Amino acid sequence: VVFAGIRRPKHGPPCDPLDHSDPTAVLIRMDQDEKVLGMDDVRPGRRRLSDGEIMLVEGLEDKGARNGRFLTLHKRRRRRLSTRGLHECPALLDDLHHGNVKCVLDRVWQWPFNAFTLDTATGGRSLPVLCVHLFHWYGLMDHFKLDVCRIWKFFSLVEEGYHSTNPYHNAIHATDVTQAMHCFLQEKKIREHLSPLEILSALIAAVTHDLDHPGVNQPFLIATSNHLAALYSNTSVLENHHWRSAIGCLLESHLAEEVAPVRPELEKQIASLILATDITRQQEFLSQFKGFLDGDGLDMKRPEHRHFVLQIALKCADISNPCRPWEISKKWSLKVCEEFFRQGDYERQLNLPVTNLCDRYSTSVPKIQTGFFRFVVEPLYIEWNRFLDTRLSHTLMRHLKRNQSKWESLQQQEVIEETRTEISEAEEVVSDTPPETQPRRLSLLTVPRMTTRASDHRRHSVPISTAAFLVPRRESLPDPQRRFTLGPMLDEDDELSLMSSCSSVRSKSGSYTEERPVSSEALVPDLSIASMTSSGEAQRLSSILHGTPLR
Repeated sequence: VVFAGIRRPKHGPPCDPLDHSDPTAVLIRMDQDEKVLGMDDVRPGRRRLSDGEIMLVEGLEDKGARNGRFLTLHKRRRRRLSTRGLHECPALLDDLHHGNVKCVLDRVWQWPFNAFTLDTATGGRSLPVLCVHLFHWYGLMDHFKLDVCRIWKFFSLVEEGYHSTNPYHNAIHATDVTQAMHCFLQEKKIREHLSPLEILSALIAAVTHDLDHPGVNQPFLIATSNHLAALYSNTSVLENHHWRSAIGCLLESHLAEEVAPVRPELEKQIASLILATDITRQQEFLSQFKGFLDGDGLDMKRPEHRHFVLQIALKCADISNPCRPWEISKKWSLKVCEEFFRQGDYERQLNLPVTNLCDRYSTSVPKIQTGFFRFVVEPLYIEWNRFLDTRLSHTLMRHLKRNQSKWESLQQQEVIEETRTEISEAEEVVSDTPPETQPRRLSLLTVPRMTTRASDHRRHSVPISTAAFLVPRRESLPDPQRRFTLGPMLDEDDELSLMSSCSSVRSKSGSYTEERPVSSEALVPDLSIASMTSSGEAQRLSSILHGTPLR
């Protein structure tokens, strides 16, 4: 804070010797014969700071502390927006809707919507631009007599509440979900029965459904004893925080004052809609939705049934990425998986058990997406299509099936490539062994056939019935420190030790270590001792395992 003492000339404007190049500096101008006094020490002819100036100075003094309006205590990195700010150049809000932005907003009702395109066209302000446009489009500004500046401030606060450092749960995701919700609200079965208050609550819930999301899931917050988990008793932790943060933005923007007559009902509906997005309650809502459809029990004239349909609509909008065109859907899939993997990295750093879904070394994007499509998205959208049965719902299912087929195909290619790599690595281990010391080995995919002699009835402890030998599946992204082995190792005190021709492993220095004993269970998994009936069969098995010729 720079306090500037300026001598006013008798004629003409006051001189200004200060440098204004620093955008973070706060300049307070006063006459030279004045000084700053406290609240209780004001003398005649002297000037004191106003309450607003004192609050500003105190806030700047605590600039280093993380005391924002949201509770995740997340260190934010504010983006430098390419569009001009209203505080720098006063202009009408509609003046921002020009060129590419207007072209995108004119098609906002269409399903093939790309939120990334809108974000680029608006210079990073896709959320407030879209939401102000929709409020005008639905006539909410006129119906509730809302002030456009307070509306803009509200959505700007919401935009600030989303963490731009999150790969997936950021303001662009909120824009995408809001546009999907807008498409659902246009369906005839829904549009004809909704009141302005229900439309208002649905749009606000959509844009704030992940407000102040920390980029990790609820189990992580519970495992790390996060204050949010304690605050909400480990129940719908994130969803409770999202809707309360939304109410906080309504209050801070003073928009709550303009909807005072309907504020209690508005807050109740926003909370209920956002709480419905809890993925742990998926089966609860899905079963109830199936019950309504099977019994034809949905009556859109009843407020509670309309609200339930809005809950299902928001749940579908929240996971609508798989139903977008492939290029858009794929981009969202990569972003959500990167956020999962980032959480896995956090868990590894904190010495916590790494969630299977978040372990970048044991799973892959096609595997995650295939399971997500099959068990989460498809069951919900099948029922949503039953309810709507319109051109839009048919388009959603067509994109879903196509994208699901692509991910399954990618997963199959991944499995084939992994199997091919494992076999080649196994053969490389053997081929690098010197020819004079390399024993004869059988193919991994063949099973030796044994003949039986009825003359010898002696039993042996090593069975001869064998199964096809399978190489253990390798991780899709292997740990560079992991050593390739063909089976579990025996302990030193095991009575039975067999030397495998493929058990040589490469050491860290690049040389090969001596052969290690491999358990008989790995080579001969079928432990049918009764099947070994002759000494000749045992000799044949021994020759096969050790690679020595029969005499």
